Formats: sequence, structure tokens, C-alpha cells
Amino acid sequence: MYLDYETYVQLFLEAEEYDNYEMYVAERGWQEWMNAFESEPDSISHILKAVYSLRTMSLQDMRSAAGIPSRVAMSRSYRIPLRTLENWDTEDSTILQHTLLLVSYTIFLKIINKDGEENED
Repeated sequence: MYLDYETYVQLFLEAEEYDNYEMYVAERGWQEWMNAFESEPDSISHILKAVYSLRTMSLQDMRSAAGIPSRVAMSRSYRIPLRTLENWDTEDSTILQHTLLLVSYTIFLKIINKDGEENED
């Protein structure tokens, strides 16, 4: 399953405006990106749920959801200095929005593809 980055960012930023998942989904209506998943309507709700969930998660929770076992593993995989990850986790520094969007998108892809593989079995 694939959702382009620009669409992901749009959905993620829209999700920030909602405190309620049901309202977030209800107010999406039919959008052009959904045409690619028209034959798989469950995929649309799966994508929206994943995006909404990620926007509410801490970086630690995102790591866990993606199956990344530790900061060290994430540091190696993403080439982000370990100290930077520690500072983000402890909120000694704030992850910049553009960095959060890029990291959360890669985690989104991991989650969506992992879930898709599980459903094929």
C-alpha cells in the first residue's frame, strides 16, 4: 500500500485539528487520493486511522508501533544521533515539524506495509 508524502502531510496536519478520530474521518469526505483505494475501502479507513494515531503519538510510541526496539536501533536506522533522540524523548529539545513529518511518514509506511503483510496471510 502506498500513500504519497504530500498527501500524508496534508492528512497529518488536518488530523492535528481534531480531538476525536470519528470526527476526523467523518469530515474527510471523498478526496482525490482515495480513488487509488476505491476497490479496497477498508484501506482508506486503515490509512486514516494510522495517520490519526501517529499524530497523537510520542516519538517513543511511534518507534514501538513500527517495531523499532530501541533508540539505538532508530539512531542506526535513521542516522539520527542518539543524543538527539534522547533529547526528543525527554523533551529537552523539540523535534522540528518537518523532521517529525518525515520520520512519522516513514513509520507510517512501515505500519501500513506490516499490517498489509499480516492481512495477506
